[in-house]
Amino acid sequence: MNKKTKYILIFAVLPVALVTVFFLSIFFDEKRKSDTVSEQASSGNAMSEEERINAMLLAEYQKSQSTREER
Repeated sequence: MNKKTKYILIFAVLPVALVTVFFLSIFFDEKRKSDTVSEQASSGNAMSEEERINAMLLAEYQKSQSTREER
């Protein structure tokens, strides 16, 4: 390789490649974080729904127990 080609690679192509990799890594990191946050939010909604179902089942169980005690 001649000197001109080396200088073009070192001072033009290499910095562009480094900046591109840097911004892509930031982009994918932010995307991963937003996916994690949305996943946690949806699991929070699922837990509240599960807790609501458990409360309904507990109420039915207690109702059946009180009916048994009356007999």
